[in-house]
Amino acid sequence: MSVEQSTGTDPGPRSGTPGGAGGPARGTGVSFTEADERKRQGVRRMKTIATGLLAFATVVFALATWADAAGAGAWAGYVAAAAEAGMVGALADWFAVTALFRRPFGLPIPHTAIIPTKKDVFGKSLGDFVGDNFLSPSVVRARLDAIGVARRLGEWLAAPGSAERVTREAAAALRGVIAVLRDEDVQAVVAEAVTRRAAATPSPSPPDGCSARSSPTAATTVSSTCSPSGSTTGSPSTTRTSSSGSPRRPPAGPRSSSTTRSASASTRN
Repeated sequence: MSVEQSTGTDPGPRSGTPGGAGGPARGTGVSFTEADERKRQGVRRMKTIATGLLAFATVVFALATWADAAGAGAWAGYVAAAAEAGMVGALADWFAVTALFRRPFGLPIPHTAIIPTKKDVFGKSLGDFVGDNFLSPSVVRARLDAIGVARRLGEWLAAPGSAERVTREAAAALRGVIAVLRDEDVQAVVAEAVTRRAAATPSPSPPDGCSARSSPTAATTVSSTCSPSGSTTGSPSTTRTSSSGSPRRPPAGPRSSSTTRSASASTRN
């Protein structure tokens, strides 16, 4: 059913071509094709026929009522009743279809213009109905269990030649992907992934109360020894790495005075 038939409105002739065919609707900017124009003419013809039948039923009802009142016989009453039923049915159908899309004669009659005023409610109700009865997890799970996708796939793979076909197609697709990819792109993706992972990995921190310092050159590292309580004991030891990569001990410095006196006392004893 078209909008013109359901609402009882006629947008009028289209402009742009003789007879209005193929031109845009007046004030809407929507173009209509020849098929749309033929449908429009058919709607107008049906409206004309329906209106003529309603007028004919009204005339028959009036004449039959006059004849019944004039004593024409019992047949006049039956004819008047049939004409009255036709009139009531035509008016009821017109009102029902018109009330779906607009208010008849522009009157604020309750329960009219149902679709324009309640289309959001209808859409939500329809969505809830489809979701609850067709797309709910229980319904979908039951449908999938009834279909048996895994079972059918396993039976197909177990058939002779199916596994070989899948392997052959997958190998061909993999070869195509490898042929399309460039080495530079793969290297860039791998390098970016490694760099991101290295940046996200936290560096180990020294124990509490201890500090590790590095010299300006990468070949020398100064470290300190920590006691269990966190205080630093002993003197810092310096390890130097030669150009060959093996560690070397730093040259021994002059002994302290306390060490010299202890050595002299042990010699006298």
